[in-house]
Amino acid sequence: MYGKIQTKKLLKKLEEKDISYLLVMNLDLPQLDPNFYYFTGLDGYEHSIALLGEKSRVYVPSFEVPRAKRESSIRDIRKTKAGLTKELGKFLNNKKVGINGEFMPVNFQKKLKRNKIKLVDASKIIEELRVIKNKEEVERIKKAASLSKKVLKKVDISKSETQIVADLIYEYARHGMKPGYDPIVAFDGDSTVPHFIPTNKRGGKTLLIDAAAAYKNYTADITRTFLLKPTKEMKKVYEIVKEVHDLAIDMVEPGVKASEIDNFMQDFLKKKGYSCPHSIGHGIGLLVHERPYISIKSDEILKEGMTFTIEPGVYITGKFGIRIEDDILVTKSGHKIL
Repeated sequence: MYGKIQTKKLLKKLEEKDISYLLVMNLDLPQLDPNFYYFTGLDGYEHSIALLGEKSRVYVPSFEVPRAKRESSIRDIRKTKAGLTKELGKFLNNKKVGINGEFMPVNFQKKLKRNKIKLVDASKIIEELRVIKNKEEVERIKKAASLSKKVLKKVDISKSETQIVADLIYEYARHGMKPGYDPIVAFDGDSTVPHFIPTNKRGGKTLLIDAAAAYKNYTADITRTFLLKPTKEMKKVYEIVKEVHDLAIDMVEPGVKASEIDNFMQDFLKKKGYSCPHSIGHGIGLLVHERPYISIKSDEILKEGMTFTIEPGVYITGKFGIRIEDDILVTKSGHKIL
């Protein structure tokens, strides 16, 4: 069952840091901590708490108990109830408990502390685990990327931006997947906004689509730019973006600084008379933006098992934007395009 391998690695890390348990929680939809699924394998559970350690247990709403028992490798499944923080306080009395400080609300942290639970922020420990993908995680991203690529090839360019969005989501659903994020579909001048929100507009001369599916919660992230009625300027910029995209991917291998790849892109574009307003890439997995960040500001060193995007872009204000994005896996001796 999913989450068993992840929890096993977590327990080793907790022991190294002298932390007895990790407590992760879900709030109301859509405020679900992806780490809850990462360790328990339980997807879509509101108002739930997972306590991971020597005697792991999960608390879910009473009507979800039967489903949770089927879906999780954690055998101790309990129903949430009034006074749960007091019960946790008795069980965790004076123990050091890790939390995801980047997600858990401050008011809930205060409740735990009032019940004599010693809290430490374990978000960095969790990050270190999630940044390296195992074989199953890579296969999920690869499957999502494969379908996403096929769907992009069938786009009806005669439709409006929002109609294309609807078609993309329909195709993902038809194959048992969900959108990994809100698709970006942008004609002509709209494509100069990197995170444009689609409208009912039709094109045009260019069409930028940034859209991908998620398979079993792991998302791909792909961008393609279509030159519908290309000018010389469009062709020139497209070739420049494609060239730096390919050269940047060629740089990917274990031991390379993430900042070097972004720095290379910016220098390359500057010499050509252009610039990119965003970094060249970011990690993908349970979230569409996560570690490692392939940015000048990053101190990340690439390691085998990391998955991330390479997505250089050039945006000519008022005219068009060109972005090309692929998903990359760092392998033992180099890289693989997913």
